[in-house]
Amino acid sequence: KDYYSFEQNKTLIELADAAKNKYHIPVYHETHRGRFSFAAHVTKEYLEKIPTLQLALDISHWCNVHESMLS
Repeated sequence: KDYYSFEQNKTLIELADAAKNKYHIPVYHETHRGRFSFAAHVTKEYLEKIPTLQLALDISHWCNVHESMLS
C-alpha cells in the first residue's frame, strides 16, 4: 500500500519473493496507484534496495499520479 512504510512493504515483497522461490512461479509487482509503486520517485528506492524486485510497468499510473507525461 502507498501508506505503508518502506519496511512494511519490503516485508510483503520478501514474502512474495519467498513464495516465488518455493513454488517456482514468477512474481511481478505492478506499478499502480494506491500501491508501493505508485510513483516513479518512490519506486526508485525499492528498485535500488531490493535487487530481486521485478515490476510489471503500467506507466499510465505514474503519469496520472504526477499529472504529467513525466517530462
